[in-house]
Amino acid sequence: QAEGRGRLPWPTSGEVVTRFGVQRHPQFDTVVFRRGIEIQARPGEEIRSVDDGVVKFADWYKGYGKLVIVEHRSGFYSLYGHLSRLDMNKDDRVQRGQVIGLVGDTGSSRGAKLYFEIRANGEAQDPLLWLAKR
Repeated sequence: QAEGRGRLPWPTSGEVVTRFGVQRHPQFDTVVFRRGIEIQARPGEEIRSVDDGVVKFADWYKGYGKLVIVEHRSGFYSLYGHLSRLDMNKDDRVQRGQVIGLVGDTGSSRGAKLYFEIRANGEAQDPLLWLAKR
């Protein structure tokens, strides 16, 4: 799936406030592994699918709040969490750039943000390597 690296559109506007990978938890001074990134955004900001695909999950999921998972070609998935509103249902087809929900704070105790994850063949990938530079 290397052809998508560095070319995907951003799922929402905003600033990356949590990065992918091993990080030290600021409050508990423990090491955690983050499988995705968090993008701080205005509540209600549109969230768009980063590529064509089929919705595999669209519901509440513990720790993620309202969550949408889109399956793209070749074992590639994108996950969108903490949504305030889901605009998709399981098995819906989505197009690249299509609105799939709105930024919120469901399942998050730290304000409105989008949790965004990319998986290729089941492995979490650093989304910043896949998203277009901006």
